[in-house]
Amino acid sequence: MEVNEDVTYQVEAVVDHRVRGRFTEYKVRWKGFGPKDDSWVPEAELNCDNLLNKYFKIAGRKVEESYEVQEIMDMREVKGRTEYKVRWKGWSAKYDSWLPEEELNCPDLLNRFHATHLKNVEEEEEKYEVEKILNERQKRGNKEYLVQWKNKGPKHNSWEPEENLENCMDAIKKFHDSQKKKKPAKSLKEVRKGRVAKAVEVEEEQEVESPARSRRTGKNRSYSEFYDQ
Repeated sequence: MEVNEDVTYQVEAVVDHRVRGRFTEYKVRWKGFGPKDDSWVPEAELNCDNLLNKYFKIAGRKVEESYEVQEIMDMREVKGRTEYKVRWKGWSAKYDSWLPEEELNCPDLLNRFHATHLKNVEEEEEKYEVEKILNERQKRGNKEYLVQWKNKGPKHNSWEPEENLENCMDAIKKFHDSQKKKKPAKSLKEVRKGRVAKAVEVEEEQEVESPARSRRTGKNRSYSEFYDQ
Protein backbone atom coordinates (compact mmCIF):
# COMPACT_ATOMS: atom_id res chain seq x y z
CA MET A 1 0.00 0.00 0.00
CA GLU A 2 1.41 3.37 -0.99
CA VAL A 3 1.28 5.82 1.89
CA ASN A 4 -0.16 9.28 1.20
CA GLU A 5 0.72 11.70 3.96
CA ASP A 6 -2.38 13.78 3.20
CA VAL A 7 -4.71 10.83 3.86
CA THR A 8 -5.70 9.58 7.32
CA TYR A 9 -5.64 5.78 7.58
CA GLN A 10 -8.16 4.28 9.94
CA VAL A 11 -7.87 0.74 11.30
CA GLU A 12 -10.89 -1.34 10.42
CA ALA A 13 -9.85 -4.64 12.04
CA VAL A 14 -6.94 -6.50 13.59
CA VAL A 15 -6.49 -9.77 11.68
CA ASP A 16 -3.26 -11.29 13.04
CA HIS A 17 -0.36 -10.75 15.38
CA ARG A 18 3.25 -11.84 15.86
CA VAL A 19 6.01 -11.40 18.41
CA ARG A 20 9.40 -10.17 17.26
CA GLY A 21 11.92 -10.14 20.06
CA ARG A 22 10.39 -8.11 22.87
CA PHE A 23 7.92 -6.33 20.60
CA THR A 24 4.48 -7.36 19.38
CA GLU A 25 3.20 -6.43 15.96
CA TYR A 26 -0.38 -6.58 14.68
CA LYS A 27 -1.55 -7.12 11.15
CA VAL A 28 -4.25 -4.53 10.49
CA ARG A 29 -6.96 -4.14 7.85
CA TRP A 30 -7.28 -0.53 6.79
CA LYS A 31 -10.70 0.99 6.27
CA GLY A 32 -11.42 1.37 2.58
CA PHE A 33 -8.65 -1.06 1.52
CA GLY A 34 -8.59 -4.77 0.76
CA PRO A 35 -6.58 -7.66 2.31
CA LYS A 36 -3.68 -7.12 -0.09
CA ASP A 37 -3.03 -3.79 1.66
CA ASP A 38 -2.91 -5.29 5.18
CA SER A 39 0.26 -4.29 7.01
CA TRP A 40 2.18 -5.06 10.19
CA VAL A 41 2.13 -2.29 12.77
CA PRO A 42 4.00 -2.24 16.12
CA GLU A 43 1.71 -2.38 19.15
CA ALA A 44 3.02 0.97 20.39
CA GLU A 45 1.74 2.69 17.25
CA LEU A 46 -1.83 1.42 17.58
CA ASN A 47 -4.62 3.23 19.39
CA CYS A 48 -7.50 0.84 18.93
CA ASP A 49 -8.04 -1.11 22.16
CA ASN A 50 -11.59 -2.07 21.20
CA LEU A 51 -10.38 -3.71 17.98
CA LEU A 52 -7.60 -5.52 19.86
CA ASN A 53 -10.08 -6.85 22.43
CA LYS A 54 -12.36 -7.96 19.62
CA TYR A 55 -9.46 -9.76 17.90
CA PHE A 56 -8.47 -11.65 21.05
CA LYS A 57 -12.09 -12.41 21.91
CA ILE A 58 -12.50 -14.13 18.55
CA ALA A 59 -9.29 -16.06 19.29
CA GLY A 60 -10.70 -17.05 22.70
CA ARG A 61 -8.07 -15.16 24.64
CA LYS A 62 -7.77 -12.00 26.67
CA VAL A 63 -5.14 -9.40 25.89
CA GLU A 64 -3.37 -9.88 29.23
CA GLU A 65 -3.37 -13.66 28.77
CA SER A 66 -2.13 -13.66 25.21
CA TYR A 67 1.60 -14.00 25.87
CA GLU A 68 2.00 -16.82 28.37
CA VAL A 69 4.83 -19.18 27.43
CA GLN A 70 3.59 -22.73 27.00
CA GLU A 71 6.79 -24.47 25.93
CA ILE A 72 10.35 -23.88 24.76
CA MET A 73 10.70 -25.49 21.33
CA ASP A 74 14.29 -24.83 20.25
CA MET A 75 17.40 -22.76 20.86
CA ARG A 76 20.09 -21.07 18.76
CA GLU A 77 23.12 -18.81 19.01
CA VAL A 78 22.90 -15.43 17.23
CA LYS A 79 25.99 -13.22 17.40
CA GLY A 80 27.06 -14.79 20.67
CA ARG A 81 23.61 -14.48 22.24
CA THR A 82 21.33 -17.40 23.13
CA GLU A 83 17.78 -17.25 21.82
CA TYR A 84 14.86 -19.61 22.45
CA LYS A 85 11.95 -20.45 20.20
CA VAL A 86 8.79 -19.98 22.26
CA ARG A 87 5.37 -21.63 21.84
CA TRP A 88 2.71 -19.30 23.25
CA LYS A 89 -0.13 -20.77 25.27
CA GLY A 90 -3.31 -20.90 23.24
CA TRP A 91 -1.55 -20.14 19.93
CA SER A 92 -0.49 -22.44 17.13
CA ALA A 93 3.06 -23.09 15.89
CA LYS A 94 2.86 -20.34 13.27
CA TYR A 95 2.98 -17.82 16.14
CA ASP A 96 6.20 -19.26 17.61
CA SER A 97 8.82 -16.57 18.07
CA TRP A 98 12.50 -16.28 18.97
CA LEU A 99 13.28 -14.45 22.22
CA PRO A 100 16.61 -13.69 23.89
CA GLU A 101 17.26 -15.61 27.09
CA GLU A 102 17.20 -12.48 29.25
CA GLU A 103 13.62 -11.70 28.20
CA LEU A 104 12.25 -15.02 29.42
CA ASN A 105 10.93 -15.58 32.92
CA CYS A 106 10.13 -19.28 32.88
CA PRO A 107 13.03 -21.18 34.53
CA ASP A 108 11.05 -24.42 34.89
CA LEU A 109 10.30 -24.53 31.16
CA LEU A 110 13.92 -23.73 30.33
CA ASN A 111 15.20 -26.49 32.63
CA ARG A 112 12.75 -28.96 31.10
CA PHE A 113 13.86 -27.99 27.60
CA HIS A 114 17.57 -28.36 28.39
CA ALA A 115 17.03 -31.77 30.02
CA THR A 116 15.07 -33.02 27.02
CA HIS A 117 17.44 -31.41 24.52
CA LEU A 118 20.51 -32.96 26.18
CA LYS A 119 18.86 -36.38 26.22
CA ASN A 120 18.01 -36.11 22.52
CA VAL A 121 21.59 -35.12 21.68
CA GLU A 122 22.99 -38.09 23.62
CA GLU A 123 20.56 -40.48 21.93
CA GLU A 124 21.49 -39.09 18.54
CA GLU A 125 25.19 -39.61 19.28
CA GLU A 126 24.52 -43.21 20.37
CA LYS A 127 22.75 -43.93 17.10
CA TYR A 128 25.94 -43.29 15.17
CA GLU A 129 28.83 -45.34 16.51
CA VAL A 130 31.90 -45.88 14.35
CA GLU A 131 32.34 -49.54 13.44
CA LYS A 132 35.16 -49.35 10.92
CA ILE A 133 37.27 -46.96 8.86
CA LEU A 134 37.17 -47.92 5.18
CA ASN A 135 39.30 -45.33 3.42
CA GLU A 136 40.98 -41.95 3.71
CA ARG A 137 41.47 -38.91 1.49
CA GLN A 138 42.68 -35.33 1.43
CA LYS A 139 40.02 -32.71 0.67
CA ARG A 140 40.94 -29.04 0.53
CA GLY A 141 43.99 -29.70 2.65
CA ASN A 142 42.08 -31.60 5.34
CA LYS A 143 42.18 -35.33 6.00
CA GLU A 144 38.88 -37.19 5.89
CA TYR A 145 37.98 -40.81 6.66
CA LEU A 146 35.24 -42.93 5.10
CA VAL A 147 33.30 -44.28 8.08
CA GLN A 148 31.18 -47.40 8.31
CA TRP A 149 28.61 -46.89 11.07
CA LYS A 150 27.62 -49.66 13.47
CA ASN A 151 24.31 -51.35 12.61
CA LYS A 152 23.97 -49.14 9.51
CA GLY A 153 24.06 -50.25 5.88
CA PRO A 154 26.63 -49.15 3.26
CA LYS A 155 24.34 -46.33 2.08
CA HIS A 156 24.98 -44.63 5.44
CA ASN A 157 28.79 -44.66 5.01
CA SER A 158 30.06 -41.09 5.09
CA TRP A 159 33.25 -39.05 4.83
CA GLU A 160 34.06 -37.42 8.17
CA PRO A 161 36.77 -34.84 8.98
CA GLU A 162 39.60 -36.17 11.12
CA GLU A 163 38.76 -33.77 13.95
CA ASN A 164 35.29 -35.31 14.25
CA LEU A 165 36.84 -38.70 15.02
CA GLU A 166 39.00 -37.80 18.01
CA ASN A 167 37.29 -40.50 20.08
CA CYS A 168 37.82 -43.19 17.44
CA MET A 169 41.61 -43.50 17.42
CA ASP A 170 41.46 -47.30 17.76
CA ALA A 171 39.42 -47.60 14.56
CA ILE A 172 41.81 -45.24 12.75
CA LYS A 173 44.85 -47.22 13.97
CA LYS A 174 43.30 -50.49 12.79
CA PHE A 175 42.72 -48.95 9.38
CA HIS A 176 46.33 -47.76 9.06
CA ASP A 177 47.67 -51.13 10.27
CA SER A 178 45.59 -52.96 7.66
CA GLN A 179 46.90 -50.62 4.96
CA LYS A 180 50.51 -51.42 5.91
CA LYS A 181 49.87 -55.17 5.60
CA LYS A 182 48.51 -54.86 2.10
CA LYS A 183 51.07 -55.40 -0.68
CA PRO A 184 51.10 -52.59 -3.21
CA ALA A 185 49.49 -53.66 -6.46
CA LYS A 186 51.79 -53.81 -9.50
CA SER A 187 51.25 -51.21 -12.15
CA LEU A 188 50.46 -52.19 -15.74
CA LYS A 189 53.94 -51.08 -16.75
CA GLU A 190 55.54 -53.39 -14.18
CA VAL A 191 53.38 -56.31 -15.31
CA ARG A 192 54.36 -55.80 -18.96
CA LYS A 193 58.02 -55.45 -18.02
CA GLY A 194 57.83 -58.76 -16.15
CA ARG A 195 56.30 -60.50 -19.16
CA VAL A 196 59.05 -59.20 -21.47
CA ALA A 197 61.74 -60.40 -19.08
CA LYS A 198 60.24 -63.90 -19.00
CA ALA A 199 60.02 -63.98 -22.78
CA VAL A 200 63.72 -63.10 -23.07
CA GLU A 201 64.63 -65.88 -20.64
CA VAL A 202 62.68 -68.41 -22.69
CA GLU A 203 64.45 -67.37 -25.89
CA GLU A 204 67.86 -67.69 -24.23
CA GLU A 205 67.00 -71.14 -22.99
CA GLN A 206 66.04 -72.20 -26.51
CA GLU A 207 69.42 -71.06 -27.92
CA VAL A 208 71.46 -73.14 -25.44
CA GLU A 209 72.12 -76.69 -26.73
CA SER A 210 71.27 -79.49 -24.40
CA PRO A 211 74.06 -81.94 -23.43
CA ALA A 212 72.25 -84.77 -25.20
CA ARG A 213 72.21 -82.90 -28.51
CA SER A 214 75.92 -82.11 -28.19
CA ARG A 215 76.76 -85.74 -27.68
CA ARG A 216 74.76 -86.74 -30.73
CA THR A 217 76.48 -84.09 -32.81
CA GLY A 218 79.84 -85.31 -31.62
CA LYS A 219 79.01 -88.88 -32.55
CA ASN A 220 77.94 -87.89 -36.04
CA ARG A 221 81.11 -85.90 -36.49
CA SER A 222 83.12 -88.91 -35.43
CA TYR A 223 81.39 -91.06 -38.03
CA SER A 224 82.23 -88.52 -40.75
CA GLU A 225 85.83 -88.34 -39.72
CA PHE A 226 86.01 -92.13 -39.76
CA TYR A 227 84.75 -92.41 -43.33
CA ASP A 228 86.96 -89.56 -44.51
CA GLN A 229 89.89 -91.50 -43.32
